[in-house]
Formats: sequence, structure tokens, C-alpha cells
Amino acid sequence: MIYDYVIMNKITEELKGKLTGGIITKIIQPSALTIIMNIKQGNTLYNLLMSAESERPRIYITEEKHADKIPSLNFSLSLKKHIINGKILDISITPLERILTCHIKARDDIGELKNRLLVAEIMGKHSNIILLSGEDKNILGCIKHITYKVNRYREILPGEIYIAPPSEKKENPLHVEEETFLKLASSEGDLEKNLIKNFNATGSLLAKEIIIRAGLTPDISGNNLSELKNLYLTWKKTWNEINESRTSYLYKAKGEEKPLWKLPLAYPIELKLPGSLPGEKINDLNKALDRGYKIQNNIEIFNREKKSLSDGIFNYKKKLNDDKRRMEEQLKKAGKWEEYRRKGDIILANLHINTKEKTVELIDIFDEEQKNIKIDINPSLSMSQNGQAYFKKYKKSLKIMKAAGKQMEDLLKEQEYIENISLSIELGETVKELIEIKEELMENAIIKVKKPPEKKKEKDIPSFINVMSEDGWTIMAGKNNRQNDMLTMKIAKGNDLWLHAKGIPGSHVIIRNPEAVDTGSIPYRTLHKGAAMAAYYSKGKNSSHVPVDYTLVKYVKKPKGAKPGMVIYHGEKTISITPQKP
Repeated sequence: MIYDYVIMNKITEELKGKLTGGIITKIIQPSALTIIMNIKQGNTLYNLLMSAESERPRIYITEEKHADKIPSLNFSLSLKKHIINGKILDISITPLERILTCHIKARDDIGELKNRLLVAEIMGKHSNIILLSGEDKNILGCIKHITYKVNRYREILPGEIYIAPPSEKKENPLHVEEETFLKLASSEGDLEKNLIKNFNATGSLLAKEIIIRAGLTPDISGNNLSELKNLYLTWKKTWNEINESRTSYLYKAKGEEKPLWKLPLAYPIELKLPGSLPGEKINDLNKALDRGYKIQNNIEIFNREKKSLSDGIFNYKKKLNDDKRRMEEQLKKAGKWEEYRRKGDIILANLHINTKEKTVELIDIFDEEQKNIKIDINPSLSMSQNGQAYFKKYKKSLKIMKAAGKQMEDLLKEQEYIENISLSIELGETVKELIEIKEELMENAIIKVKKPPEKKKEKDIPSFINVMSEDGWTIMAGKNNRQNDMLTMKIAKGNDLWLHAKGIPGSHVIIRNPEAVDTGSIPYRTLHKGAAMAAYYSKGKNSSHVPVDYTLVKYVKKPKGAKPGMVIYHGEKTISITPQKP
């Protein structure tokens, strides 16, 4: 999300209309750099969020619920002391600057009415929220403490006198004359940088938007322009459109063409910058921002959860591969069991030999040509004892071989299960789906358990992939092991058709068959669509052809003790298909 002067100016207009005359009833500080004020205006309660986070400083009315940080932080205590139950007299913005001021009248400790100023400086990493006395602008509290060691121009600390940030000596974008505009736009360097460098309140997004509207490209050199007059007209027209705008647009998903700007994005005018992606028209910019930041927050949570799960699976895969290498080495050593038994029999066939050497050369009774074989022995033991020693090695190696073989079989099943999990993480599209995977991994002790997962409510049905074929048949697919199990074992009926990519991790796909028609009577287009889905939601999605097995659900079974998503089936047929997203 972007929060530039254009957005802040429009937000100020909306806040002024909604909150002027309102009473501050509650103040909470959900995080170190964010505060929320509950403001009652008539019968309506608004939640005004202010944040000085470096990556996303912002101000808007939110509908999200937040809890106060415990214990209360110093800044929230200052606000509660000085402005709780105070009345908002006005909300203003410093012209062409991202500095918003709430003018508040509230009673002090002895009941006298005092003027207070709550100043929000929304300036990237330099953002701050500062509470001032209205008379002398003495700093009563600030969300960030800035000393002279950090900023020599001004110190932001309780007890100091507030000094506003220095104004940049740039042109006013609303009143610039054509001659001045053309001169500054055509100076050395690319056009976008010239607009940002020379004009107040002009950020990267707005500069790009105006350039694109003028039919130019942001990286074009200013001194090589031939359409500067058209650019100036576009500049004036766009700023007028911004000033007159009483609506907003929210861009929240990628279209067929990749947008030039990171999404989500809310803005008070319809943009050409996102390319072919249409914006959702929302009359209230506050609501557009609230929804946009909620989407962004969900994206960030989703990405963190996905990375955490992917890292956990990567480490677990590494552990399984290390276990497999050790087991293969163990099997290689234990594989000599037949050699130990053979040498033991040869020694027992030559008990008459008496030697003090560490190696004896004996006839190999198992060799057709009766060649000699050299066998290491312990000279301190009799030949009979040496023979028995080899038989002990034989029995021990055979026991290890059988145990390791079973362990290797279990390990290969675990690797197959983990590949299914990896695919589930790749297919996951929501935080809820990733949490389902996380809970499964916690239950199977694959990732560390910080706290026991809450039991899922029975009515909490997963969001399966659900589409309709051209012939009107319902096709469903799971996105992770839990969904696959629920879909196949609980939701699907015996005569529904079950599909799965052959021999590789993938989703369970079900073609609903409520009329219980024969498999051969299911329309080919429907079978083709279901198989294409099974191929797409599998590890073979990038292949040109994927074999897909299909059979009736009644022929699909889950073995006792099998991991989530793992089944066996019979009576299947196979179709080769090109993966296709539904």
C-alpha cells in the first residue's frame, strides 16, 4: 500500500467531515508505533488508526478490532492523561506536506479546559505521532523519541518545543506556470525523477501516472521530450481531477497483465498505472484504505506462514535424506550377511585344521570349481569357535537387514508424505489453508509445538476447489491432506468418480455422480476436465502430459494408521492428460 500526500489530503477531508465535534472515548496502543482512538460522533463510533511504522505509516478510520498492549506504553498513557474525553475541534493538513493535525480541547488534571494538538507526521522512516500543548506547542508525548544525535535540526522529546519538519523548496504543483513546468521537466535526467525532485506533493506513483496518461514512459529523458505541452496539460488535468474527486478506487488483484505498481493500492482517482486491471469503485477512501491494508496484512501473514512452513519442510526433508543415507550405509554393511553365513559353513567343514595365522586359505565348498578362498579368523579361537563367530555375525546382520529394510520402507513412505505436504503448501491460497497444514504437521511432530492446536469445529468445512463442467457435473478437489481426506472419506459417495495423478503427489479430485451412472456414461468432457484438474493440482503440473488414474470412490481405501491424504485404490483406469487450471 502507498500513502502519499494525495491520499493524506483526501483522508483529511473525510476525517474532518466525520470526526469534527466528536468525543475521544478510548485510546489503545496495539503496537509500539500504532495508536487507535475511539471517537464518538453522535450515535456513531469511529476507530481512528494512526501509525508511525517506517514501512507503512498511515492514518484512516478502521473497522478492524484491536486490543490494547499490556502493559500500557508510555505514549498511550500520555494520550489518556491529556486528551481522553476531549472534543475534536478541527482536523487540518499542512499544505503540500504529509502532516495532519487534530485540534482537541480537553480538561487537564485539575479540570481546566486546555487546547491540545495531536500531530501525525507521515514521512516514511521519519514518521512520528506527537502530542502538543495548544498554547506553546510544548511536546507532551511522542511515539518516537528523536534526539539531536539522530536529527540536528530538531529534537522530538517530551518537554521540548515542537519544531515542524523543514519545508522542501519545490514548486507548488497546483499553481506552476507552463514555462516553469517545461523548464523543470526538461532538465537533465529522466522525466519521473524530474517531476518528483522539482514539485511538492508529487510521489513516484503520481509522477508515473501522469507520464503514462500523457502517452510517455517514466524513464524517458527530460531533455529529449517533444510532447512537453501535452504533458503540462495532462499534469493540470490530473491535479484538477484529484482536487474534485469525491470517490476512490481499490486495486486488489493482479490482472492478465502484470501491473506496474505493487498491489493492493487505493487511490482517489482511477489509475492507468495498473494496466488492464480494473479498480473497485468505493465512495469512501477510508473504507478503501481499510480494506486495502487488511488485504496487505493478510498477504504478509500468508507469506510469513508459507515461508515458515516451507523452511520447516525443507529442514525435515534434509533430515529424512540424512537418515536415508545412514540407512543405506547400514544396509550396505548388513548386506554381507550371506557372506558371513557362507564363511561360517566353510570353516565348520574344515575343523581339522589347526593354525595360529590370522588368515586361512580353504576350499570354497560352494564354488563349482572348488577354488580356494581366504578367510580372516581369530587365531586365539578354535576353528569351531571361529565358525560360530561368523554365524553370530550372520544372524546379527540378517536381523539388522530386516529391521533396516522395514525402516527404509517407512522412511520412503514418510518422504512420499512430505512431498504431498510440499505440494499442499504450494497450492495453499489462504492463511486458513496454511494453518490447516501447520496443525497437521504439529500433530505429526514434524514441526515444534508451541501450544496445542485448537480443536476444529465440526461445522468448519474446508473451502474445496469446486467447479462445474460444461455438461453440468460438479467437480471438487482438495488443496491439502486434510481436505483430501475429508473430501474422499466423508463427503464423496461410493459411486462418485475419484481421480489422482498417477504415482506422484497430488490433490484428490471427485466428480460427483448422484445418479450413480456407469463410469462409461460420464461425459468425456467432464472426465477430461476432472483429469486435467488432477494433473494441474499435482507435482506434474508443469509437464505436457500426466497420467491420471480414476476409479469409483468405493474402491478407494485408507489403510489403518496411514498418514493424512494417503490412500490405496484398485479397479482404476488411466488417462494421459495435459494439466489445466479450472
